[in-house]
Amino acid sequence: MDSLLVLDCDGVIADSIHDSVRTSVNAYMDARPGHGLPLKARLETPESVFAFEKDHPEIMSRFRELIPMGNRAEEYLVIWSLIDSGLAAGIRDQAAFERAKSGIPAAERDAYAGRFYGLRVEWQNRDPESWVRLLPPFAGIPAALRGLKSRFRLAIATSKDLASVRLLLKDYGVEDCFDPDLILDKEFSYSKRDHLIRLREVSGIPFDRTHFVDDKLIHLQAVKDLGVRAYLAAWGFNSEREHRLAAEEGFTVLGLEEFGRLEP
Repeated sequence: MDSLLVLDCDGVIADSIHDSVRTSVNAYMDARPGHGLPLKARLETPESVFAFEKDHPEIMSRFRELIPMGNRAEEYLVIWSLIDSGLAAGIRDQAAFERAKSGIPAAERDAYAGRFYGLRVEWQNRDPESWVRLLPPFAGIPAALRGLKSRFRLAIATSKDLASVRLLLKDYGVEDCFDPDLILDKEFSYSKRDHLIRLREVSGIPFDRTHFVDDKLIHLQAVKDLGVRAYLAAWGFNSEREHRLAAEEGFTVLGLEEFGRLEP
């Protein structure tokens, strides 16, 4: 097979919004005990996350608007700081988000990221079934992957941790669709550019035969000069704003049905 299809995990394969909320807001409450969010207790169960979403749609809306601008766990600290301070509405582009990020010391962001991953691992170890409930696959994705497997070698480039990715692929029933050597996570690099360069080396498939699907415009921009065929997943966490900017830069905005019909 001489074509490679590289997929992000969160926002492309997994609908991770509720896990992201639970883990990131609990880590934020630990980091900022004097926070002003409408939360008195941690979100410990899937039901508590769903209730928070129902009771505070305005907060969830702000969270979804800011998600496309972040990548690493530390950037959830930026997102919740903006929401908590009431400044989220003023963040209209990536530059504004980066300015907000620079206002939080790197050491504080790093400590937050450590807490974020610690909470995720603790929950996975304690109750993996409950954790997986918060990360269902997007509708139709497992079936689409099975069809695509016959036309492409499938790979994953993600800023998620490998243990989480493997748990999800197993739960979705698509673990066998991916060669383990073609799954690169945050421990290899947070850079999708680094991921794609390494996947070319491992697979032997050139960039002009590589298709890359991500839900974040910043990741497509980072690999634009490599010559891969880049797509913005329209079913992920981006908005019409990202769809418009992607089209302006020459990227394909890909619908879920179109994804399943991709050809080398």
